[in-house]
Amino acid sequence: MEEANSLCDRVAFLHEGEIVELDDPDELRYKHSTHTFHIETYEGERLVIKNTPDNAERIKELIVYNRVKSMQTDKPTLGQVFLKVTGEELV
Repeated sequence: MEEANSLCDRVAFLHEGEIVELDDPDELRYKHSTHTFHIETYEGERLVIKNTPDNAERIKELIVYNRVKSMQTDKPTLGQVFLKVTGEELV
């Protein structure tokens, strides 16, 4: 499935003979993301913060005050998206 991520402009997921998702691989991964930030601060804190309007100010403060050593977003693989959409593992 990960080959599709690098080789395809659009990906379709079929389930029981029907197309259940059709989109750009990155858009599929974004749409089914938990929209969570994994942040490590210079003080050694490891934070997991969901990207919500309520948390936006907290995330902004961490960045503005230069406390962020690293920050990554949670992005599922296409295989994980397929499992979420269809409820079935890839064979």
